[in-house]
Amino acid sequence: MISRRLFSVIVKDTRAARRLRSTVDTKDVEFHTTLLKDWWNPNGIIQPLHSLNILRVPHVRDGLVKRTPSIKYSECLKDFKILDVGCGGGIFSENLAYFGAKVTGIDAGKDLINLAIQHSQNNKRLDNNRPQYICTSIEDHVKEFPEQYDAVAVSEVLEHVLNKDIFLEACVRAVKPGGKLFFTTPTRSRTTQVLGIFLAEYIVKVIPKGTHQYEKFMTPNELKYFLEINDCDVQSIRGMAYHFWSNKWEWIESKKLHFAIEAVKLK
Repeated sequence: MISRRLFSVIVKDTRAARRLRSTVDTKDVEFHTTLLKDWWNPNGIIQPLHSLNILRVPHVRDGLVKRTPSIKYSECLKDFKILDVGCGGGIFSENLAYFGAKVTGIDAGKDLINLAIQHSQNNKRLDNNRPQYICTSIEDHVKEFPEQYDAVAVSEVLEHVLNKDIFLEACVRAVKPGGKLFFTTPTRSRTTQVLGIFLAEYIVKVIPKGTHQYEKFMTPNELKYFLEINDCDVQSIRGMAYHFWSNKWEWIESKKLHFAIEAVKLK
């Protein structure tokens, strides 16, 4: 018969092991939940996420289909199932749905998912094609829905998760063979540490203080390596920059600040 002390140790070890396997950083989820009231304000505290759509939506769209003059933009992704991992309040998901994609948004924050559902229900442009939102983690979601999606989009999320090897392996498992994966994330570099964290969060305050932790960033080569060992072919790596004085993003040659990756899962 197990003593109470031994039982307590077993429970603590089990919980610790569960945390090690989880990709969800509960502190990050709680932090982003505090931004709930201002989430859908395009001129508010997370305005860089809104303006980022000008790059990340075409990045996914053009990576999946080459539009011809006979195809309407509102229908060019209608045959594609896209998983938006770490969807938050749905800023990216809704914009992907505008192009006809069948979007599933997942996030570990229950309040954020409820916000996403509420906002999409009030959006008349989505009357015929609302995203589906689920409160879950990618590793739990893929257990039920492996190889279900034509594409997985992970935008401004990778820098907030734990156990990136588990996270990325789960993202790849969610994609059908031949499907695409799209990432945007800050680069782990001294340039980003100074400009993206110290200046943006503490001096100019264009990003909420405490949004990023430098040690959780990745480099383009690290992400490329993780994708390749999970049988993906990285097709492009592009540099990005955010100009906080004009609230605009642009593609640039340098990848020292921010980067986007497009990869295909090998058949």
